[in-house]
Amino acid sequence: MKHLNMAVLLAFFMSATLLARYGQPGNKGGGNPEMYMGRHHEAMGAKMDKIMDELKLDEAKKVKIKDINTKHREKMEELRKKMETIMDSTHAEIEKTETNEGEIKKLKDEHKKIMSEIIDTRVDHILAVKKELTPDQFRELQDKMKKSFRMGKRGRPEGKGMMRKWKK
Repeated sequence: MKHLNMAVLLAFFMSATLLARYGQPGNKGGGNPEMYMGRHHEAMGAKMDKIMDELKLDEAKKVKIKDINTKHREKMEELRKKMETIMDSTHAEIEKTETNEGEIKKLKDEHKKIMSEIIDTRVDHILAVKKELTPDQFRELQDKMKKSFRMGKRGRPEGKGMMRKWKK
């Protein structure tokens, strides 16, 4: 029962986060995540073009990396939509007068599965890009990505997410 209560609270906070992020006008998404993501991808594309020029990649490598990035972006968008559906279903189940514990467990398991797919997709993307670059180019790309696509708190030199340098 204690685990169910924690799961319900976790699901509630996650759905509240999605609602705050995408559900209200005035946020970055302006209530329309597709519109925000379109502008976001355009800006990222321009930054990546600049970075690829700085890495002195030939046209064939640029095309290959752009293709890798496009496929990655499409897969991540598909996973994001699945995650939103699961979160909406979880939120709806929590709001019911009679909560179905079996359904919540099923939704939690699906949530874990999608999160695992997201991690796999991100790592596979990094490895695919790395395969196309020399070790020096990959190291330079990592440095430039940390500076250009910083997430979270500003000024964190170790980056965030998959670009984080693990401290010993």
